[in-house]
Amino acid sequence: MSMVFEPVYSHEELCEICRNTDFEKARGGSLNMARYREPFTRELVGKELPCVFDDGNRIVVRFTDVNTLYWSENGGEFHEEYCEPLKSSAGNVIGVHFIRRHTLPFEGAFVVFDMDTGFVTWVTITLGTDFDEKHACPYPHFGEIEGFGTHEGMRHHFSTDLVGKSIDWQYNEQFTIRHTYATPTLTIAPHLPEKDSDDGDEGFVGRRFLRAFNATIRNNLVLTGFTEPGNCCAVLLIDLNIVHDIGCFYGISYEGTLDSETITALGGLGKPGLRAEEGYAPPLVGAE
Repeated sequence: MSMVFEPVYSHEELCEICRNTDFEKARGGSLNMARYREPFTRELVGKELPCVFDDGNRIVVRFTDVNTLYWSENGGEFHEEYCEPLKSSAGNVIGVHFIRRHTLPFEGAFVVFDMDTGFVTWVTITLGTDFDEKHACPYPHFGEIEGFGTHEGMRHHFSTDLVGKSIDWQYNEQFTIRHTYATPTLTIAPHLPEKDSDDGDEGFVGRRFLRAFNATIRNNLVLTGFTEPGNCCAVLLIDLNIVHDIGCFYGISYEGTLDSETITALGGLGKPGLRAEEGYAPPLVGAE
């Protein structure tokens, strides 16, 4: 499994990594975190979704195939990209992950379309920022889809709905991790103890304090994004009713290659804290 922490890379190194990316490998799931992923949804095929965001940007997304989209920003030219669309277990909400390769370093995207309300959240994932080139940064932009949905009810917004919750996430049979959502802008992600070698050496419990954002999409449907150590991050759309998520991982692996893939997990809710013996529910292995 690719490790996703130090070393970090300079802006120039990130640009060079992006230029040399083998996209088949980048999409191949080196992290193996899609054990509970349903087939990519075809519900967006043939649709053109004009999205207007609160910051004034207007982005049109056109889906021509299950894994192909074209996007245009503020009347500019259309760019073709490979995409991976996943439908949320919460209903008629779809998350789409893709790369915007119009700049260097490449920008990741995870877009949440609520096809019932017509509201949309676009998460940009930049590799480095002007004030901190050492970390990836996910940031949400809220808006609505022109001509789709009711545009009624609760708009997507920053929230504290996850604060105080802890979830044990299982991404596959070998990897489980606990996230404790400490504040609206901080996630604590300690690894669970695990056997990581044939000779019985036990793994570790280590605390990682991760910069994060948290937003509400629907009641009991929340969106979180957090920066991992190094040039990488994750964005997760969490259905709290059954403790299931869909999302993406985007960034630079320990081996110095670009990873860009959808991820999914099943989880168990626990009470706030960091100690496994305090009553955490086990992951819901095999749950629908």
